[in-house]
Amino acid sequence: MTSKVRWSLPDGVDELLPPKALEVETLRRKLLDEYFSKDYQLIIPPILELSETIGGEAHEEIRSHAFSFKDNLTGKNLSIRPDISEQASRIDAFRIQSNEIVKLCYAGDVVKSRASKTFRSRTTIQVGAEIFGDPSIEAELESINLMLRSIELSGINNTTLNIGHAGLIASVLEPFTKLDKSEFSTLEKALSQKSKNDLKKIVPDSFETKSSLLALCDMYGNKEKTGAKIEVFLLRELNRDSLLWDVLVDPARKIRIGNKLYFGQEDELVAEVIDNTTSRGRTLRFLFDGSYDEFKATITKLGQTPLPKYINREPVPEDEERYQTIFAENEGAVAAPTAGLHFSKQLMKRLEIKGIEFAPVTLHVGLGTFRPVDVEDLTKHKMDSEELYISEETSNLVNQAKANKRKV
Repeated sequence: MTSKVRWSLPDGVDELLPPKALEVETLRRKLLDEYFSKDYQLIIPPILELSETIGGEAHEEIRSHAFSFKDNLTGKNLSIRPDISEQASRIDAFRIQSNEIVKLCYAGDVVKSRASKTFRSRTTIQVGAEIFGDPSIEAELESINLMLRSIELSGINNTTLNIGHAGLIASVLEPFTKLDKSEFSTLEKALSQKSKNDLKKIVPDSFETKSSLLALCDMYGNKEKTGAKIEVFLLRELNRDSLLWDVLVDPARKIRIGNKLYFGQEDELVAEVIDNTTSRGRTLRFLFDGSYDEFKATITKLGQTPLPKYINREPVPEDEERYQTIFAENEGAVAAPTAGLHFSKQLMKRLEIKGIEFAPVTLHVGLGTFRPVDVEDLTKHKMDSEELYISEETSNLVNQAKANKRKV
């Protein structure tokens, strides 16, 4: 006899089956063995904690990820741990209480109330090794080396280490504070765009640390040109001066922080990946020495009209007009509003002859137009915000029409 009850896992909860389960367990043991060989001691913290001990003022984000509930036995609020690193700190401070250097490692399940930008699942295995009581640079280097070794053991190659500590950049810039305010501001802008040519012009050769400043431009790893075709879909401009853009990339698995992307036959444009935003989303900093108008002209020349996926052909010049509404004026939308494509100049003229007035509004269609609905419970589908601008003139026209009992 079979049950008619439909069985499923909660959203964002996964289970490991053969052979993946053995693969993950083998990796977990391999990582712990590596930590043991470096004199780290294993801890196994409980999966349940008192809610009041989770997070705190310094780690409010950790608390926001915790599943919490009331204990039927004691009436106290309990939480399922969303992070083990915090537990390791607590164990060192309150249980071990040693004046000596303490090296701890762990590998256990964590559960989060919502998935992160990095992981689709809310249930993951967190593995880590931490040093307590040793503020030396040597300890920092040991932690970094162990992290890189862990990544290597996990089968991830071509790792880029992003050294983003503000103190590092501040120490390099300190000698250049002798420049006047305008020159220093120009220097900072050139550095943010990693423009070596501009920096060489701005900074006199008399500065002994000029070479250190130029070296900052090369701190991020560079993805060698492999000939792989990467599609970059421009979503929105984040910062005009720094040429920062939010984009979608495809295939995303090939694009990591620190990679450089080259556009055009002669590499007319280069962009650097500086952040991951979603599974396919990235933040790019375009490296361009010309003016902003020249930059916009370059991306227009190199870019193509993004056709819907169901149109299986290469874009042609006519598509630039064909897939744009006739009343489009302001940049900002990631796609044309589908209903707007039904309006032609002839149709608009016929409506005008019938005495119909037009009141313009600006809608910047957002990323949500590409997001599929992949949950059964529609209340759990993530909706993206969109920008909408309604002028005072348009508002007055609509209100007047409604006051006169006219259709809107």
